[in-house]
Amino acid sequence: MMAALVALAAPATAGAAPTAKAAKKKVKAPVVTKVSPLDVAVGETLTIRGRNFIRGRGKNTVVFKRDGARAVFAKAEVGTKKMLAIKVPASVQEFFATNAGVPRPTRFRIRVLARTFAKKYTKNKLSPVISGPRDKDVVDSRPDGDCDGDGTTNRSDADDDNDGLADVIETSLSLDTCLADSDKDGLLDKWEFDCDRDGVLNRDQADDDSDLLGDDLETAIGSNPCVADTDGDSVEDGFEYQSAKDLNDDEYQVPNQILAYPYKMPYPNPGFADADTDYDGDSLPLRVEQRLWKYTYEVGHTATRTLSPLSYSDGMQYSLYKVTGANNGRRLPAQAWSDYAKAAEFRSWATATGYATVDLDMALGPYPVGGPFDGPVGTVDGTYDLRDVNLNGAVSVAEAAPGDVDGDTWVSDDERDEDADGLSNQQELRGVMTPGYWASCYSWEGVYPVAYAGPKLDDGDTDGDGVRDGADDQDHDDVPNLMELSRIRASNASGSYYGADTDNGASCSVDPDLGSIDVAPANGTPDVKENGNHWSAYGRVNPFNPCLPYTEARTCLRYVDFTNRPAPFDGSINYIVAN
Repeated sequence: MMAALVALAAPATAGAAPTAKAAKKKVKAPVVTKVSPLDVAVGETLTIRGRNFIRGRGKNTVVFKRDGARAVFAKAEVGTKKMLAIKVPASVQEFFATNAGVPRPTRFRIRVLARTFAKKYTKNKLSPVISGPRDKDVVDSRPDGDCDGDGTTNRSDADDDNDGLADVIETSLSLDTCLADSDKDGLLDKWEFDCDRDGVLNRDQADDDSDLLGDDLETAIGSNPCVADTDGDSVEDGFEYQSAKDLNDDEYQVPNQILAYPYKMPYPNPGFADADTDYDGDSLPLRVEQRLWKYTYEVGHTATRTLSPLSYSDGMQYSLYKVTGANNGRRLPAQAWSDYAKAAEFRSWATATGYATVDLDMALGPYPVGGPFDGPVGTVDGTYDLRDVNLNGAVSVAEAAPGDVDGDTWVSDDERDEDADGLSNQQELRGVMTPGYWASCYSWEGVYPVAYAGPKLDDGDTDGDGVRDGADDQDHDDVPNLMELSRIRASNASGSYYGADTDNGASCSVDPDLGSIDVAPANGTPDVKENGNHWSAYGRVNPFNPCLPYTEARTCLRYVDFTNRPAPFDGSINYIVAN
């Protein structure tokens, strides 16, 4: 509207020098001093008093705005310099605040546009609370009346009350064609008979709220067929229902059969708020598994919006499963790491963009002053495969599947990499790609003063720089995130104490006070001892500390505050690996 006013005014003023009188005359902004009544309903008259208004019908515009919502514009029917009168438009109902899906009376701030806009919206004490339409005068309902006050008589108006339902449909539903809220419960007839607001009336669909549960089923289990999330915990009723069935599918019975939805705890239940519970024990809470389920059909397009099967379920650790064996079989993991599509997608991206290889150039060390190996210890200089975490020139089976925490070669829900960024769901949610993990795991080490944020599990490029999170460099020390997930793996700590490099990102170590070191090995190379120091400086990685593993990294501190020193300047021992 403002753009239109400017456009209309421009031809009259362009190129014309203002007269002295015009220069002195300044357009005064309208000011609102009183609004009554402060409790008003749609269709009722609101009186606004103040100054600097324009005389005449339709000359002033009143703007209604609920905090956090779009503004609604309407013309005042009556206008004087100090008073405006306007019928509260039905369109404000679209922006009513809701409680459990039901609109409730809502406070709207007021702003007037006369020759110019008022400088600001009214404060609360001048802002009316608007409710749904109240009883209308009988005269309005006559054929020559005008129920919605839009200037069109009822006999010529296909929707007399302007509630979004045609009169013929309202008549078939036994609704009042002259009242936008026939039962006066604060909810427009249009939405009362179309719960999910998809344009299809409830009577014409079996799932009114589109939560994938039929209305009859919702009635039977006690959930609300007109509210997709009955308990208001942000998890849809259908997802909770199916997750509970998946959890309750006991496979010790012969013959095995899918059991009914359990109504009581401890199961996912649409009847009580439990979104932060992890029922299937895979470290992904109910709300996160739903978030990933939605990602598969909204973003990744690897699944469809269906309950059977759920692409992610809080009732199964392996939602990618197969059923084999007699007696209707048992559910077994079906997705192997060897042909996991998301891992292949990440590798293809890395190869195509040049991130499949990494050029490292680091002068490692020094070790803590006074230690048995004080001073610099060597360099890392060369080109390596992004997955070659221990820099030995080869990619091991474990390095090729960095998310395979248990090493069973099968992909569980927590190990999946739904956004194809090279990092597993668990690593990005609460594992090695979260700052809190490192602060807890190596609690004796000083924390770096810059709080670098971790990536998201449903955004392959969290910072939007075009580099997927696994190949990105969270602390900008030129060592990619994938190479800083595990100190054990980065140090190539394998053998009788550690197995065959199968820790798969579980980098937590023991208390440094328990450390020991073979300082005089027979072969001249310090050994990795159980609960002991490891003498490869590269192994001391941390994706949230640019001074580890390389103190000369381009983002490492040049000047250290000795009252609050981060590792490795805090005197902490160079490295401890866990058994």
